[in-house]
Amino acid sequence: MRIAVFPRHRALGFTLIELMVTVAIIAVLATLTAPSFRALAANQTLSNTSQELLTALMTARAQALKNNQSATVARTDGSSWTGGWQVFVDANSNDSYQSGTDTLVITREALDPDITVEATSGGIPAANEFRYKADGFLAGGANKSVMLRSTYTGKKRCIIVGNTGRARITSPADSATSCTDS
Repeated sequence: MRIAVFPRHRALGFTLIELMVTVAIIAVLATLTAPSFRALAANQTLSNTSQELLTALMTARAQALKNNQSATVARTDGSSWTGGWQVFVDANSNDSYQSGTDTLVITREALDPDITVEATSGGIPAANEFRYKADGFLAGGANKSVMLRSTYTGKKRCIIVGNTGRARITSPADSATSCTDS
């Protein structure tokens, strides 16, 4: 009787050395790219927060026009924008939110710890609140702004509200200390 001998075939797959080299290359690439991913995430958080505040401002203006009453975007804790904000229709015109009397439209919780809201010097005055009159114009008759900054990347976004009530986001230079109306 004859035993059939099959030719040996090389096993398919990776050798241990090939696998270790691949893992080492992936580790080096991950180490090099991790800081840029962190910066990307920080800049995206800054952009999202700026957009949320812009949306709150546009909502307040729309509510003022819709209800023919003043509407306000104010800091939730009263001392800092980083604590969050709220949009409310000020039914009793006392410039502060009162549960049961005023209509709360939007509440934003505290901001990401990497985002700060800075007072500006010169340029457009920083806002403690944005109050829209029933006609949609900004109360006080002057432009107001808020500057948000990423503490991780140093990037900044200014939200400028003109006296007509229209709000916009600008990207000032990282070295800027104020929002300008240009």
